Amino acid sequence: MFRSTRPLIGTPREPQKGAQAFEFTPIGDENKHGSYTKATTGKKGATDIHNLIYNNGSRKPLHNSPLENKLRGGSSFMDESEYDTLNYSASKQPQHQASVSPATNVFHNNPHQELLNNGSNPVRQQQEDLSRLTSENYNLKVKIASLTKYLNAVTNQEQQYIYEENSRLQEQLILLREEVSQLNRELSIKEQQSQPAHSKSDNSEKYKDEIGRLRENIHDLEMSLQEKEQMRETIKDLQDLNRQLQDEVEHQSQKSRLSSPVSKQHIANLHQELEEANGLIEDKNFELRKKDDELDEKDDLIENLQAQVRQLQQSSHRDGVAESQVDELKLLLKDKDEQLAQQKREVKSLEKEVEYLKESIMKANDEAEELAQSLEAAERKLNKFQDDMLNRSTGERSTAEIERLHSINADLESQIESLHAKFKESKSIISDQKQIIDELSQSGDAADELKKEKEHLKIKIEQLQRENERTYKAYQDLKKMHQQNKAKRTDNEDLWKSEVELLTDKVKDLNVENEKLYEDLEKEKRTKALDQDSYAKLELKSLTSKCNELQLELSDKERSLERLTSQYQKELARCDNIIEQKEKELKVTKDELRSLKMSTLQQLDDEKIELIKVKGSKESQIKLLQIELENIKEQHQMEVTSLKKLIERLKKTTATTDEPLISSQVADQSRELLQKITEKNSRIKYLTEKLTEALLTLKETQSKVTKLESYKEDLREENYNLEAKLEDMSGKLYKLKRDMKDMVPTKQELEELSDLKLELKLRQRDDKESKTLVRQLSEKCNSLDEEKELVQRRFEKLVEKYRQLQSTVSLTSTGSSRELTTTQNKLDYYKMKHTKAIYQIKDLKFMNNFMKKSIQATNTSLKKDIKKLQDVGIYPDYELISRKKPTLKVLLKFVLAAVRIKRKTEFSTVRNQRIELLEMKALV
Repeated sequence: MFRSTRPLIGTPREPQKGAQAFEFTPIGDENKHGSYTKATTGKKGATDIHNLIYNNGSRKPLHNSPLENKLRGGSSFMDESEYDTLNYSASKQPQHQASVSPATNVFHNNPHQELLNNGSNPVRQQQEDLSRLTSENYNLKVKIASLTKYLNAVTNQEQQYIYEENSRLQEQLILLREEVSQLNRELSIKEQQSQPAHSKSDNSEKYKDEIGRLRENIHDLEMSLQEKEQMRETIKDLQDLNRQLQDEVEHQSQKSRLSSPVSKQHIANLHQELEEANGLIEDKNFELRKKDDELDEKDDLIENLQAQVRQLQQSSHRDGVAESQVDELKLLLKDKDEQLAQQKREVKSLEKEVEYLKESIMKANDEAEELAQSLEAAERKLNKFQDDMLNRSTGERSTAEIERLHSINADLESQIESLHAKFKESKSIISDQKQIIDELSQSGDAADELKKEKEHLKIKIEQLQRENERTYKAYQDLKKMHQQNKAKRTDNEDLWKSEVELLTDKVKDLNVENEKLYEDLEKEKRTKALDQDSYAKLELKSLTSKCNELQLELSDKERSLERLTSQYQKELARCDNIIEQKEKELKVTKDELRSLKMSTLQQLDDEKIELIKVKGSKESQIKLLQIELENIKEQHQMEVTSLKKLIERLKKTTATTDEPLISSQVADQSRELLQKITEKNSRIKYLTEKLTEALLTLKETQSKVTKLESYKEDLREENYNLEAKLEDMSGKLYKLKRDMKDMVPTKQELEELSDLKLELKLRQRDDKESKTLVRQLSEKCNSLDEEKELVQRRFEKLVEKYRQLQSTVSLTSTGSSRELTTTQNKLDYYKMKHTKAIYQIKDLKFMNNFMKKSIQATNTSLKKDIKKLQDVGIYPDYELISRKKPTLKVLLKFVLAAVRIKRKTEFSTVRNQRIELLEMKALV
């Protein structure tokens, strides 16, 4: 059930020095770091086989076999670390889940990383989550294995084609980047030309200040990372020191086993405290790793913020350019509107003038008509007058009438001349008005052009407004992301605070326990003189001082963690201030961000479509290549069959050596081939016999293992019976104590007390018998351990034999490949059964130790009760005695124990399923 080297509730084992976290090895891959557990690295056979597999070079005796995959560190079979309940949560769960340490599992506020959600979630839900996670993990392993197989199946021509295409795409990328840089330069030049000098200086100073702040933040983060690395190094040193201390404590415990029981108890207590300190250090290591991950997340967040700041800078530049363009367009619109208004006014005035001129032309036409009529009338009068003058020339005329007629004629002529002049003036005015009308019509065309420009500008303004709306949407999305990051940050800060408080409480408890132990040691020194255990006591004192030093170092590291948290809080506050400033600035540029987002989405959609097309073409190429590979395989098989037929023909020809066509050389060669084939067949038979012998020995070992398992079950039943007896005795004692409460001792009571003393003596005898049984059990466990070691040695020898046999069989023909696969499956099956037996032995050892401790506790309680009976004569009132309530630490340990037991049962079911599968394969 549990490991024998640690207590019932423990922390996960530390990873090796080379690896910084628990590794994940997919199916079919080898473990490059060689991260074996302590149970396997201590065994010599597995490491020797592992080295032989890698050092044989071209021979590869266990090539493409499940045993080779197991020995190389692959995960086709369950490793010992998979059965380890203490390391299960660190090795099998995904990285984003909670850790195994009690400090982080229970007091974790993140719902995705909690182990039991502070005890509120039901066990069934936790079981479903665990089953889901295990299935996801297995699916991921299968995916990784399939991907690796697919990558290994790619030919050299395909790789060369991919490399060429990659280089071509990289060249295109470089050219596009150069074009983008040129365009950016041109844009910057245009922005510098368009923007005024003072706005440039202000913006550049602002961006320089922000960039300087961000660089300072990055420098602070780098310093904190360096501090973290130093802390890791110190923690590694502390781990080494703890190992040395553990070795010293074990050495001293071995020395002081034969000495007084007091020193044994103190050594055991110190050993437990050292293990607890190791657990705390491992928890701190885990927390430091977690903090490193959080630091990496913060670095990513800062990089994202920096990228956002850069985008904001670029968008601010673009906004400045857009604003300047919008201002210019607005000014142009205003000028055009003014020009349009002025032209409208001019058009109106010209229209009025045209109307007035039309009226004047009409009037002039009327006047011209009237003048023409008057001219005609005057001409008629002149004609009449001339006729009268001609008619009257014969008569007498007076001078007065002649003068009057001359005057009338002169007046008429002057009127005609004036009318002709007016007519010419009206014609000139009409021609001038026609020219003005033509000019006005041309100005109307110009007004139409201005209207068209105005409409074009309006369309541009609408486009800019749409872009501003898009940028505003993008800004809102960024704001939401910032709020989410802020909420996550607050949750992480609360987590850090709770973890720091929990660690301080643990350190305080450890300090109190250390002080108690130190006081006990001083009392023992005062009461007892120096004896043979003086050296051991000095060692204990040194160990306690070292424990105190470790606790001081833990407190210093907690302070450093608090400092780092405060620094991160300050940095986050600075980032908040910067973001608020940017939000104020982003109100102007919100619309453009939207447009950028829409354009990028369109580009992404286009790129996705192109990638889908490329993917389809690649898949078609892959299918064609697969078909070609299958054809090549079929051709290869046909060649093999043809060669086999040729060999059979040679055999037939060798049988008929009397024919004259066959030469002597061919006959000799055929004989040599037949001899080699017969030798190989005899060798194969010999090897198959050896394999059968090896299988028989494996079956014998399997029978021994089953016997050991039955013997272990008997031991368990005996332990359970002893526990039941002890519980019955404790119940009887408790009942007797309650009955004896508040009673004066009489004769009958004294007789009953004497009976009780006799019962106590009998119980002491029973305790002695139980001790003898425990000793016998321990001896049996030791014998079982010895038998286990012998079985392991035999198993290692069998594996070596198997390796040798496989290396020899690999050189022979492929006829016995099926038998080899069956033997391999059988070996894997027996190996799994062997590992199962080892874990059951470990569980029995742990139960034996647990029973020993429980028996020791009952013995001490019985001795105390006997002393009270001797001193007082009656039993004490247990109801008045205040019992200690279970602490939160104990409850957490209990919950963790339940979870680990559950995981152990789940792994046992998985292991049994795999054993059944291997058994089926071996039978097939």
